[in-house]
Amino acid sequence: MNTNLRKCTWVFSLLAITLFVTQSVVAQDEGRTKLDWGDWASSITAGVGLRTSYNRADDPTVGKTNDFNIDNARLYLNTAGHDILGAELNFDINNAQGFGAGTTESGEFRVLDAILKIEFGDLVNIWMGRMIAPSDRANLSGPYFQNNWAFPYTQFGYYNIFQGRDDGIMVHGSVREGKVEYALGVYDGYDNTPSDEVMVAGRLSVNLLDVEEGYYTSSTYHGTKEILTLGFAFQNQQDAVAIGTDYDAYNFDLLYERPTSSGGVVTLEGAYYSFAGTQSENDGHSYFLLVSYMLASEYSVGALTGRVVPYFRHQEFTRDANAADLAVRSNDFGIHYVIHGHNARLTMEYSDTDTDTTEEVDSLKLGMQLQF
Repeated sequence: MNTNLRKCTWVFSLLAITLFVTQSVVAQDEGRTKLDWGDWASSITAGVGLRTSYNRADDPTVGKTNDFNIDNARLYLNTAGHDILGAELNFDINNAQGFGAGTTESGEFRVLDAILKIEFGDLVNIWMGRMIAPSDRANLSGPYFQNNWAFPYTQFGYYNIFQGRDDGIMVHGSVREGKVEYALGVYDGYDNTPSDEVMVAGRLSVNLLDVEEGYYTSSTYHGTKEILTLGFAFQNQQDAVAIGTDYDAYNFDLLYERPTSSGGVVTLEGAYYSFAGTQSENDGHSYFLLVSYMLASEYSVGALTGRVVPYFRHQEFTRDANAADLAVRSNDFGIHYVIHGHNARLTMEYSDTDTDTTEEVDSLKLGMQLQF
């Protein structure tokens, strides 16, 4: 197939779906299609999210380090001034979640998400702009809705321009009363070859117990849902590295969570990844496994009241080429103090990490996150 024709096929297929559903909705509800622009201003919601941490590391190559980090500093803006139209605009600091001993942060703000939305309901929704491309649960949960502190490096082979985001258009929705969720989009991806192919990304997840609503996910619901969800995601771009050499990534992920008869909450999460053509040292395969248990009782610390969640996570990344300074396996032992779900949480996390060429790196993180 002609290169330009193949490139346009994905874009026009998504636009055709948009047009078809739009016409159906308009035909059914002609009397309500006129926009009341005054509703836009009154429906704007704003929010703030902040994650800060103290990090102590003992690295054989760097020595002992002590750092205070602004892991994330987010501003959220959302509006829905019409039945089916909406917009989302979020910002975060550049170089958020710096990794490694002695890492410093750059404080300037960058556009995180800039999405125009046509929301038809459960079956079909169209997003266009800068967004998280369909990928794994960790990416769709983001740092605030993880069940640990440090973001998993096992998923770093996925393409992104900033924190998992890329510019493009996506269709997502659900069928069978939300039990099956899908997302399919086309994105800029790599831009290194004359063919300039688009990147295709998709995700399919099946909710076997309670339904996880919406495009974004969480790595724990703190016992408010009983979850068994299986997910598969892929990203592919032809001629991404060079003419005839493609970028190809996929993963499987699983989340299981259930309240116990004693009032606690058991959570199991796992993911397997495969990456090729990433134009980095992240070609290879990787996985992580996480288990946590939320204690049934609440504990007070001064005026604060929360529940305690011990957790353990193992990560491993087998790369095709030697990458001397990058983690190949690690064990994380942590404990959360959950005050108000994902909106107010304290975390202590100890990690031991191995690379191909250095001795074990020990690190301790003390973190706090708040969202308003």
